[in-house]
Amino acid sequence: MRGLRRLVLTNENSDKAAFLGDADFPSYADRWSKGKRIKIIQGLYEQYSAMGLTYARDRPAAIRGLETRLVKTIGGPGGFGIFRQHMHRYLLWMQSPASGLGLERVTDFVPPSTPPPSWSWMAYSGEIKYVDVPGVGVEWDASLIWPYSESDPTPARLEAPVRDIVDIEGMGLGDKEAWISMDGPHATISKPAKCVVVGILKSETPYCWVLIVGPGDGPTMRGAGLGNLNVIPRVKARLRRNEKGILKAWQRLGVGMIKKTQVVFEPESPGSNRELNWIV
Repeated sequence: MRGLRRLVLTNENSDKAAFLGDADFPSYADRWSKGKRIKIIQGLYEQYSAMGLTYARDRPAAIRGLETRLVKTIGGPGGFGIFRQHMHRYLLWMQSPASGLGLERVTDFVPPSTPPPSWSWMAYSGEIKYVDVPGVGVEWDASLIWPYSESDPTPARLEAPVRDIVDIEGMGLGDKEAWISMDGPHATISKPAKCVVVGILKSETPYCWVLIVGPGDGPTMRGAGLGNLNVIPRVKARLRRNEKGILKAWQRLGVGMIKKTQVVFEPESPGSNRELNWIV
């Protein structure tokens, strides 16, 4: 955390400098509104992502002290760059256009540490930027959950409906609001395109903030409870059946803002064998 403190304190008049430099850090954040607190924390993470580490795999360990102290102030649980409070906002990050460099998935995390999931910026090398989301007029999707518990306060998975995207080829034609940012040069949109809805902008023309997802083939499924394995080359769609239905694993590939009419919201039929989707 000292490296981050030195970086921020180069601008002594900034709120972030006051945040880290206060003797009662991080309780300084209690003086701010909800929106300002979120922006400051996001700004700290953006600055941290821009710091060069000898090994990108050290990101989670290097920031753990800061994150632990933030959890105590904000209210836990928290981990992998998100917090229980306002979780949806912390999931909306993208590769920074200003850096000129893409993101690369880190695959050499050393056991016994749990590799960060694909929806965490800590799983990548490269600089990130958070999506600018208004403070009001947003309906966050309650079906997207982080299933923490006392026995597992920081699970490496999300649970959410995975939905089809339609007309993605024509997206952006005459629409200046819609956009998609993929997580690095190797991330490609699957066919059919799939997404997890994070929030909906309530306006005359509703838009959805979404995570673009594809079949799970990330560097680990251990943190998601799919066996004590470090590497699984590819996880097929049908993994196993349980009391909740058919379990499928997905990974984040990107983030975007698309028209609500492009997302297929299918009602669940009574008595149907529901799919349980884990984003890992």
